[in-house]
Amino acid sequence: TQHTLKDSEGNNLRPDVILRLPEQKRIVIDSKVSLTAFVNYTGAATEAERARHLAAHVASVRQHVAELSRKEYQRLLDSPDFVIMFVPNEAALQLAMSVEPTLWRDAMKEGVFISGECNLTAALRIIHLAWRQEVQAQSQRKVFEEANLLIGRVGDFYKTFTDIGARIDKAKEAFTDSANKLINGRQSLMVPARRLRDM
Repeated sequence: TQHTLKDSEGNNLRPDVILRLPEQKRIVIDSKVSLTAFVNYTGAATEAERARHLAAHVASVRQHVAELSRKEYQRLLDSPDFVIMFVPNEAALQLAMSVEPTLWRDAMKEGVFISGECNLTAALRIIHLAWRQEVQAQSQRKVFEEANLLIGRVGDFYKTFTDIGARIDKAKEAFTDSANKLINGRQSLMVPARRLRDM
């Protein structure tokens, strides 16, 4: 929250919230929407005052959309192609949308997702689910890595084990051959040794 960034001209930018997304992406939530005109609209005594404050309220929302669009948070943070503009009063948001039905679509064209509390809660829930899936995917990747490592080591051990068996067999053959030459065979060393002893 309240993390300071610098734009390409060195100006300080301070979004309200930066949400971390999987794959090291981030998205900004900005809630610095002025509700002064909306409050004045709800307290206006005459229809003329209400109409004037209502127009000011819609203009204020549009102005904030334009300001957020100019900040280019998406480029600075390697984020999705929009920022979330949180309007902390659902009635104020619905009023502006009812007066100008194209407001939300126009803002999205500028890379600004206008959200009230309901939409923001849904968006946060989706991001939470994305993180759970990412954590599960990371766990699965680790399990597969460990399984591959284990399988590789079992294969290496099996090869070494069979090599040892083959060497043992060769050693046994060499031992038998040597025993024949020393003791048992017609050409063994023991035959002349015995003759020499007898002599």
